[in-house]
Amino acid sequence: MTQPNYLFLIGGSDLEMLAIKQLLTANGFIEGLHIADCNLKWVAKLSDYQTLFNNTQTFVGIELIPDITPPLHYIEIDHHNSNSHKKSALEQIIELLENDLNLKIEFSHDLQLIASNDKGYIPGMFAMEATKEEVVDIRRRDRNAQGVTEEDELLAMQSIRENCTYEGGITVIKSLTSKFSAITDRMYPCEQLLIFTDHELNYYGEGVSKLIVAFDDLIKQQKAYSGGGNFLFETGFNSLLTK
Repeated sequence: MTQPNYLFLIGGSDLEMLAIKQLLTANGFIEGLHIADCNLKWVAKLSDYQTLFNNTQTFVGIELIPDITPPLHYIEIDHHNSNSHKKSALEQIIELLENDLNLKIEFSHDLQLIASNDKGYIPGMFAMEATKEEVVDIRRRDRNAQGVTEEDELLAMQSIRENCTYEGGITVIKSLTSKFSAITDRMYPCEQLLIFTDHELNYYGEGVSKLIVAFDDLIKQQKAYSGGGNFLFETGFNSLLTK
């Protein structure tokens, strides 16, 4: 039995977020009444939902950057930055439904793959003995959920073909698309990969922990983010690269 005082705030679109929304719907939660979805991209912010806030409902923010003061009754669901030690958002939602609402949720093999993908990417799925076919399927579905189009796929291949260099042992790619997953999936495995556009930079691989320490101030200012084995500068990375 669902409780109407819960309002789930859906974060940036990807396969895990889609699975969470489908799980909530399958267990009786109704979009517009118990679920709010602004069709956000990664990195989504809590302020995107601030017009909905009140002091009576319990708001469950799923992977939302806390750029404003949360509402009075608020549950944070996340596994990035300071929450990187926690389980995936999908697993946290399942625990919330089971522990707080006494629902029985089947954590199916497919959901386990989705959670492992979001938390640990391809290595995370192989760690749970996923087949190559399962990994390819999950990554394809994740790209689709992120809004990666056929044009993005073609631009990713062009970026790898024309804009790929190697600097100090790091593979560097100037991307022609903002959908970096179309590149990372094709470049895997790559020990150190840096992808950037004029507005965004993402680093994947060895040394992420050092970046987290070095740019702790930017993380606190919510200008940089970490999670899933990667590190993202949302803005201002050009000056950082040239220092």
